[in-house]
Amino acid sequence: MAHKTTFNRRLLSTVDSFQPKLLLRDGADFVAVFTIRLGDQLIDGMDHMHLNNEGLVDSMTVAWRPLPAIVAVQQKLAPKLGGAAMKLVPADQSS
Repeated sequence: MAHKTTFNRRLLSTVDSFQPKLLLRDGADFVAVFTIRLGDQLIDGMDHMHLNNEGLVDSMTVAWRPLPAIVAVQQKLAPKLGGAAMKLVPADQSS
């Protein structure tokens, strides 16, 4: 749980805004719809989480778009988490 809290804190301190739009719950399933802004980049996101019997997330599906905005956020966030920044490369230049 501490890792998730650290990630959330670092994500929220990286982006300019995080705006929840909708939160739905059906038993052990949760769906969150939101918008993230970083500069002029906007991400439309939807996360689906399922909780196990202990109340912990046992599966999660993340749907964020568009890809260039996701990469822009990841490039700012990765160094804070000790990872490498991604780079978009056209398919014909990926070798």
